[in-house]
Amino acid sequence: MSGDEPIRRNERLEIFGEMAGEVMVYQPMAIREISRGGAMIETAFPLQVDSLHDFRLMLGDISIVVKGRIVHSHVSELEQGGVLYRIGIEFVQEAGAGSRWADRKILARPAQVDAGLRLVRYLMARYGIEKANVIGHAMANDSPFFKDLPMRIAQAHFVISRSGASTVSELAVIGRPALFVPLPHSLDGDQAANAAFIEEAGAAETVKQNDFTPAFLTARLATLINAPQELAARAAAAKSVGVADAAERLADLILSVAQGRAS
Repeated sequence: MSGDEPIRRNERLEIFGEMAGEVMVYQPMAIREISRGGAMIETAFPLQVDSLHDFRLMLGDISIVVKGRIVHSHVSELEQGGVLYRIGIEFVQEAGAGSRWADRKILARPAQVDAGLRLVRYLMARYGIEKANVIGHAMANDSPFFKDLPMRIAQAHFVISRSGASTVSELAVIGRPALFVPLPHSLDGDQAANAAFIEEAGAAETVKQNDFTPAFLTARLATLINAPQELAARAAAAKSVGVADAAERLADLILSVAQGRAS
């Protein structure tokens, strides 16, 4: 035994063959979103998709360990001190233990959580969302590009987006109410102008990017969820200003100008 090794009380036996094991290590994490079926956390380390882990969740004097499956894990921010990862978790306890805990320990104590968590609870209670839940649904549909975007827009009750020309035109043609957050540095303020056109028609509302906060969004969604007639009216207003044959009109104009020059 070298002088650097600690003195062992018991003799170690060398393993011939294979002997596997697992290690459980608790590391700090920040819980960004939570619902009955899962959570979104932020950590300084990645976790492998589909792997299972035990997570200790704490709120004030409440602490519980739940088992969860990693749904996705990706880089959230790059900082001088390192990398932050956003990780989606699906609770996998038997017999819905995670759901019961979230309901009893967190969701039933709105005084101790922010407005966003109360909104999640309200959505689940009103619409009976059980397993997928609001956060899980967002995870499942996370993609940089959708080939079936028109169908997704048509199925949406309310759209939150930037206000580029194509986006505004498509929302008007399909007839969907919207909340626009114009790109602050868009060329000549064109996104603000696009949003203003639809807003004046009574089909949408606009908020500046600096004012688009979690508290603002929570308050607006909580109000609009209780106002389906208003959303329906906005949808009709959007469709009333939509131009479904814009491509044909543009083609006709080009041909008319070309024919005029030819003659």
